[in-house]
Amino acid sequence: MLHTLSCENTTEDIQLSAVRVRDMSVCDGIARMHMDLEARGSPDALDVMHHFFNYHWLNDLDLPYLAALLDLRNPQVRAVSLREDGWAQMEPDQRQVRICSTYGDSPCALIAWEEFSAAMQLKYRFLCLMRRYEGHGIPRYSVSEGFRVRLHAPGLEGARAQGR
Repeated sequence: MLHTLSCENTTEDIQLSAVRVRDMSVCDGIARMHMDLEARGSPDALDVMHHFFNYHWLNDLDLPYLAALLDLRNPQVRAVSLREDGWAQMEPDQRQVRICSTYGDSPCALIAWEEFSAAMQLKYRFLCLMRRYEGHGIPRYSVSEGFRVRLHAPGLEGARAQGR
């Protein structure tokens, strides 16, 4: 499923602290969700993360991408390709996920599994909620002003300290 798993320009770790859902809408069966991620890391790593989390492939629950990303710890999954738009791969220690927003010689970023999983689960849950609204006969739904969700995984700081 992946064309390449190598990444020459791996950048520093990303530390994700919050997700700001800037826009969320469903109209005529098409869901859209744009996330701004509050994080620390190098500018290249943050750019990779921002593009990766907002790919349109991840807004369609009928496609397998988002569900597969939530299952990266499964030995049968371990890596997910977003077609020509990039890939994600669980690191061997299963504490971090390497993400790349394109194929070829481009920057990659490392993000803790807990943070990656929390952001993807949030996206999944909101997309499911939007689908339910549509199923109840609400053909158009939108949040245009946005809202912020602070991510907190119990014991995350301790896990980071052990991993370094």
